[in-house]
Amino acid sequence: MYDILNLWPISIYKKNIGIKSDWKDIIHSYEWKQMKSGSGQITKTLSLLNDERLAELKNLALNAAHEYTEHYFKIKNRFKIISSWALKTQPEEIAGFGEFHNHGNCVLSASYYFDRTPESGGISFKRPMTNPLLAHNFEFEIIEDNPENVQSVNVEPETGDILFFPSYLEHRPLVNKSNIERLSMAINFFPDQLSYWS
Repeated sequence: MYDILNLWPISIYKKNIGIKSDWKDIIHSYEWKQMKSGSGQITKTLSLLNDERLAELKNLALNAAHEYTEHYFKIKNRFKIISSWALKTQPEEIAGFGEFHNHGNCVLSASYYFDRTPESGGISFKRPMTNPLLAHNFEFEIIEDNPENVQSVNVEPETGDILFFPSYLEHRPLVNKSNIERLSMAINFFPDQLSYWS
């Protein structure tokens, strides 16, 4: 007989905050550039949610962030948005790098989804290498997949969903296998008016 104590699990917060058609029109009106990877496009601005026309979306994202941090982590402090940009991919493209990456200079990140079909390609999160027993460079013979031994977990959001995750958590978008454009937004947060040790 034994007990397993799961210490410090990583939580992903998912909430549907809805969508308005004019948000997509506003996003599409911005200038775009090809990603360095050659797959997908990114807005030239990294501060989309400073646009007054997107004030409602910004408030919904902030409220969801506060709900997550206050109700789940029991943190009273408020958070502010420090960057936000949109990504679009055509069929058979991968948004962004296509490789696992994390977001620096922030503590909380989110992805918001304007358009989703089951084939649009979700987001994949890589298990942090916190346990040398399950290091990514070992190829163990796995009896059965479970949350402790899988290398990554894929999440399939719905239209209007926003997903929050710790910024250090490596992630990557999956291939858009639908026949329509996929449009999403990345948002980064940092504590607002918080004193900390430097």
